[in-house]
Amino acid sequence: MSPKTVEYYRCYLNKAIPALDLSPTALTLTNYINSLSCSNGGKHAYYRAISVFLTGFIVPGQDIDMKTIQSNILVEPPKRPKLIHVCQGR
Repeated sequence: MSPKTVEYYRCYLNKAIPALDLSPTALTLTNYINSLSCSNGGKHAYYRAISVFLTGFIVPGQDIDMKTIQSNILVEPPKRPKLIHVCQGR
């Protein structure tokens, strides 16, 4: 991973993990995301970082039930605002 990617995850996870613990339920994850005071784009960034952490950093061979982890993060991600691109004619 690039240093920028590592910093991205560190920024969001340093705030989220203490509030969620390492195995959040769908309800605690939803409540945490909804409690954030940032924009929906920011909430979506937290959601992405948390879901990648919970599914991407599991070491094969660990005694972890992946179905439980996957069901815990299968919550509706926050809607990001749609950007309107203005085409300027010639």
